[in-house]
Amino acid sequence: MEFLFGFLLGLVCGVGMFMAYGYYQLSKIKKAKSKFAENLKKKLSEFGDKTESVKTRLLKAHDLTQQQLELRAQAEMPSKNALHSRHKNGLVYEIQKLEEEKIAILKSIVDDGFDPTITVLDEAGNRQELPLSSFVNHSQLKQAEEDSPTTEGDNMKRVGKFVVVKGGKDDGTVH
Repeated sequence: MEFLFGFLLGLVCGVGMFMAYGYYQLSKIKKAKSKFAENLKKKLSEFGDKTESVKTRLLKAHDLTQQQLELRAQAEMPSKNALHSRHKNGLVYEIQKLEEEKIAILKSIVDDGFDPTITVLDEAGNRQELPLSSFVNHSQLKQAEEDSPTTEGDNMKRVGKFVVVKGGKDDGTVH
């Protein structure tokens, strides 16, 4: 009888320890699950806030593009007189400033980890869809090429829109 009682007591203790260990593991899993759910909700709310921010920044970039198009249309009009030509030079400067501001906004969107597909019109009027990151990289490369003076060998350098060749002949005209 003592043997049977000891066996049953050992069996009950074993089952009890097994159940206690299972309960302990389940409580750990529930805590981890609730912590993961909280982190996920937090990330989703941050993502939603960023999404709204990206939408507003894209709308601002769109507005800047519309302003650029309007200014470009004014700049392409024929000049009426010298004063109008000076005004057109100011428009070109404004277009460049708006372009820099637009690229800065678009770069901030890419830096936030978003890369939406945008539709771009080229000079010929063709529509092209490409990722925002490639558009920003292409624009930055184009600006870098325009900003840096290009040298072809030692005898040429770029100054504004003109190329000055060293060692060229003076034609004798005085302006």
